[in-house]
Amino acid sequence: MKPKTGYFFLSSIAKTTESYFLTILLGESILRLVPAGTHDWNAYINSEDVENIIWPEGLRTLDKKGVMVKNPLTLEMTEVSNWYRSNYMLIARKIE
Repeated sequence: MKPKTGYFFLSSIAKTTESYFLTILLGESILRLVPAGTHDWNAYINSEDVENIIWPEGLRTLDKKGVMVKNPLTLEMTEVSNWYRSNYMLIARKIE
């Protein structure tokens, strides 16, 4: 990744009680918005853990936002500032 011009973008799901409830129990089992087995709890990672992995590599977070389903009927999503306990997006840039 080129310094100052290389960007890292990630969209993921935090490994929290809330995300398990929202994605696996509610999304897969109760509302059946996505097929059962779509999500893998073992693959979830908190945004702080991602930052701890990328910072030693010279990447710095430019912005991150929580993401929630705004309308379960249309699956419309919306950004939620300062709430990274379920779905989130993160962008970082190489500084060195």
